[in-house]
Amino acid sequence: MSLFANSQQNARYLGLCLFLLALVLRVSYVNTVEVDEPFRADAGKYVTLAANTVYEHSYSVASSEPYVASTYITPGYPLFLAAVMNFVSERNSLISTVLNLQALLGSVTVLLIYAMALRLLPVAFAGIAGLLVALSPHLIASTGYFLTETLFTFYLVLATWLSVQALQHKQLRWFVLVGVVAAFGALTRPVLALYPLVVILLLWRFAARAEWLKLSAAVVVGFALLWSPWQLWKSQHFNTEEAALGPASFALGIYPSLIYKDPAMRGRPYADDPTYTSFSNSYSATWQVLMERAAQEPVKYWQWYAFGKAAMYWQPSNTVAAVGGPFIYPIITSRYHKSAAWRVKLVAMFNIHTPLVLLSLLAGVVALVGFCRQQVAYQEVCLFSGVLAYFTLVHIVLTPLPRYSYPVIPIAYLMGSYGVFWLVNYVKQWRAQRAAA
Repeated sequence: MSLFANSQQNARYLGLCLFLLALVLRVSYVNTVEVDEPFRADAGKYVTLAANTVYEHSYSVASSEPYVASTYITPGYPLFLAAVMNFVSERNSLISTVLNLQALLGSVTVLLIYAMALRLLPVAFAGIAGLLVALSPHLIASTGYFLTETLFTFYLVLATWLSVQALQHKQLRWFVLVGVVAAFGALTRPVLALYPLVVILLLWRFAARAEWLKLSAAVVVGFALLWSPWQLWKSQHFNTEEAALGPASFALGIYPSLIYKDPAMRGRPYADDPTYTSFSNSYSATWQVLMERAAQEPVKYWQWYAFGKAAMYWQPSNTVAAVGGPFIYPIITSRYHKSAAWRVKLVAMFNIHTPLVLLSLLAGVVALVGFCRQQVAYQEVCLFSGVLAYFTLVHIVLTPLPRYSYPVIPIAYLMGSYGVFWLVNYVKQWRAQRAAA
């Protein structure tokens, strides 16, 4: 039987193989990686928030009393850590448990991508999409940190999978679930807070006018069920001494190439710009500074916002405000350092990363045509392309650090695989027409 036939049995076997491959790679990685100071910077804040929640019953980054409430960091990842701490408290056991759980979540993410790919592609091409996500060094390396990447990636892909089910069945419960899972994701990283708009836009285009308002409301209600309590608590405990995350990200993003004057300070222009603190806590003040500087160097800023930000966001090597390669914090040793086979896989995946992203752009053009023509057969392609466009545009406005693209890589590789499939079919049809003529 041809692997290109959508055999249900073949599809299940291949899905199981992809899941097991992803799990073996991730478990192998997290149980051998040595991170230099694993609880540094943001990771240390997440662990402190989790520990204070469990042991001091206070959501605070303080290391001692008084435990002043923190509102800078959303509670999604700290509460995930806190749930583990309720059962495991010893440091090494905590690290092992959390990282292995993240390895499992990363493997389930591969399975969800494969399941979505099967809706668009034959088994072989869907398998390629799943394999790319399973082998991704960005996703494997992120499982080895106490950072939000793996958990957020899982929520994003799960919300997208639920959106596929919702758009197919047009039932209220699916749309409520989309909103709930999107809220879990937004509580892990607030960048997902506007995800319901992507679903609502697709409903407006592809659902009957009599039901799109009802189904859109279901998404919003599901999202509000989880998001509203956090916003209410935040308003009651707002810490004015903490920086505001949104304005700070907007302010950091106004620096072309994330450099103020000194290239050695790339990724940290705020440390080189003495005026940064005077405007970085306000959207309006940052906008005013941006307009003033753009007026002085219009070409430089136009290139940065038109091309530079997207290129930085999707670049394969995490060299901006990080240590390079797929790594975020410094690594003492890992499979990528010890094994020649792992290094070959790393180089190969880095070499095809940019072509896959560009092929996902081709798939986006196909999606745009389908959206404009209101072709229901293309609504899933529109959904996946909408997710890619959403995250790219958000980080064109905010800060485009390469690590922020990690959670969207599974969708990009799915769309890249679809782009390959579409291109192959297009060439076949073109040749057939030439032969017939």
